[in-house]
Amino acid sequence: MALSISPKLEEKLVCSICLELFKVPITLPCGHNFCKRCISDHQGKQEQAAAGAKQGFSCPECRQSCAPQLELKKNVTLSKVLELVRASTTGVKQCEVTPGGLCPRHGRPLELYCEDEQRCICCVCTVQQCQRHRRALLEDVHSRKQALLEKSVKEAQEESEKIERALQELEERTQSIKDSSEGLRSVILSKFAHLEKSLQAFQCQMVAKVEQELSAALRRVEENSNTLKGHLDTLRQHQEQARDLLVSTTDHRTFLEVLSRSLPHNAGRRCAGGTQRGDARCLRAGLGAAAPPQAGARVSVCPSAGIPPAPGLGEPGGAPPGAVRRGRRGGAPQRDPRRHLPAPAGGFAWCHGPQIPRPRCLR
Repeated sequence: MALSISPKLEEKLVCSICLELFKVPITLPCGHNFCKRCISDHQGKQEQAAAGAKQGFSCPECRQSCAPQLELKKNVTLSKVLELVRASTTGVKQCEVTPGGLCPRHGRPLELYCEDEQRCICCVCTVQQCQRHRRALLEDVHSRKQALLEKSVKEAQEESEKIERALQELEERTQSIKDSSEGLRSVILSKFAHLEKSLQAFQCQMVAKVEQELSAALRRVEENSNTLKGHLDTLRQHQEQARDLLVSTTDHRTFLEVLSRSLPHNAGRRCAGGTQRGDARCLRAGLGAAAPPQAGARVSVCPSAGIPPAPGLGEPGGAPPGAVRRGRRGGAPQRDPRRHLPAPAGGFAWCHGPQIPRPRCLR
């Protein structure tokens, strides 16, 4: 291809596929230029070879992958440069249409260049067809157009390099954003996984502790319930024996004999030496352990707790027969002439207090 331009400039304006000047130049994302028809055919062949996998195509120059169905845009700057090259080339060719550089119209040597018609002319053309046109020497026009073309190519090359650098910076920024996002994502997942593991372990510990406390509390409640039931049975047995003795025995001697056999001598003394406060502590310890902590109910065995006296025992004042009685005005204590009741079984005895008979634990 014989162009009146420098070899370097010609190399920049030739398509690497068809090896001719660009026809509708297209610039790929990698920065290389091709004819629109050439690159479209290349794209179709590669996509057809991929059997519809939509993997895109690669640049014929650098083999960089391009997205499938890429929109091919025209390079406007390079198109203008090509127009100038073609205009200059057309003028040169018109000057060379005849052997020896003669005008095809008049057969005279082509010595001038018509700026308006963009062709080489002879002296006859100057005075006839191109009389009022702008004219110049061939050498001057060639030098001027060649310089203009080289400048345009240089500007296009600089612009292409700027675009390539901008694309490279965008790619680096994209990769940096992806790396930062992936690192942050990994940190978040790691933190939340560690937190979830710690919460799961703490949950297991708390559930196990609650189960352990529940078992211990239920065991204590059951033990205290059994103890209180045993005490209740003992009290009921003692009440039955006392009622039977009071109802069935009317003779003083017999009553005393039965009472002495049922109540040991030291039991009466041990019971008489006790206090109401000791009885309350003894029963409150058993009942308080059986109640749940959050109930808030106080267990009391004092007279205000509502423990009724045994039916049929004692007098309206609540003192059993044989208990110590005091005068109305604080006189000396007087002993009731009635006989003692038999001691209850199971380690219990009647405490001789001023109000009502109450059970007391013998220690």
